[in-house]
Amino acid sequence: MTKLIWLPESPEDDSLVTPCLAAHAGHWSSAPLPALGEPAIAVVPASLYQWHVISLPKLPRGKWQAAAASIIEPRLLDEMERMVFHVEPRASDGTHAVAVFDREWVSRAQDWLGRKGLAPQRWVPETSLLPAGEGRWVLYQRRGEWVLARSRFEHCVLDVSSDSSAPLMMRAALDAHGMPVTCMVASLAEPPQLAERYQPEVPLWLATLGLRATVAPGTEWLVTPSPREANFSPSGSTRRQFHLPELGRWKKPALLAGLLLGLHGAGLAAQYLQWRSEAQGLQQSIRETTTALERESTGSREPASHVALATLMNKLPALSLTPPNITRLEFDGSQLIVELDPKRVKPDELAPRIREAGGTLITPPTGAAVVRFTLAAGGRS
Repeated sequence: MTKLIWLPESPEDDSLVTPCLAAHAGHWSSAPLPALGEPAIAVVPASLYQWHVISLPKLPRGKWQAAAASIIEPRLLDEMERMVFHVEPRASDGTHAVAVFDREWVSRAQDWLGRKGLAPQRWVPETSLLPAGEGRWVLYQRRGEWVLARSRFEHCVLDVSSDSSAPLMMRAALDAHGMPVTCMVASLAEPPQLAERYQPEVPLWLATLGLRATVAPGTEWLVTPSPREANFSPSGSTRRQFHLPELGRWKKPALLAGLLLGLHGAGLAAQYLQWRSEAQGLQQSIRETTTALERESTGSREPASHVALATLMNKLPALSLTPPNITRLEFDGSQLIVELDPKRVKPDELAPRIREAGGTLITPPTGAAVVRFTLAAGGRS
């Protein structure tokens, strides 16, 4: 019997209760932590990773990580060296899904598992526990925060600090992928309630979006993660540790092989620069396409406020201003106010890019930094 262990967001805090689930007769219920040697899967909370779906040419597995990093680098708020990249195998449509999470958190999580004597077989993203189905949206609550997800590669963590932020952020996420008719509301409660069959409460603000909500009792929305689906490698896709034996009489052949590998590495470096150049060309193409779409949207029949919101919201992903980096959003028809999470965002590093995008960064002496985008005359910002 395989158990699911939820990794904590703060691994240094050993006082937190660790949720652990096991399936019995098709129903998930709380269970004790696995004993030494017992199969287990570590579940990474949705707020601790990001998915990027990108297109790469057909490459050997060893080159996936370098190629993916060159494309994703402009979207990151932190330095690449601080991040771990895990690249999923090539999909049938030619794309790769890339998981990005903080290297320091991975190290702390591995220490936490070691202190508890746990050795999970693999790490999986929390959203891989969702039931399969095209266009199926799940809104679930865990540790006081709401997560909106359509698939293991598409999710956002909603801010519930105010009555207006969660609906606006959810609306923006749904509009970006097509508004569904129904949404399944679920919950992952704290132990010992995990084993109980309870009815999650549907948030009141859900009705304002015009959605019909269906409720999944207890933990019936969870599915057993398949080894063929997305899973994290804590050290990244291509990081391996090798221990060389004593070379002895193989010393000269090994040195020759090392020289050949060095020459091959120089060729790879040149190829990396070529990929980087191609990635920059792709980014320019995306910007031009976005600009064309904005021109089309201003001439659509949608209400002016909807067009304004769409125009301003298009600026946020390019600045990496997406949940959970955003703690509050407000829009009054002509102005979008974005409050930044001081724990996740460094405003000073973002300031030049914000000015380039036509925004204004406000950093008060106390409180969170705020980015303001104002719609100019004619419906464009």
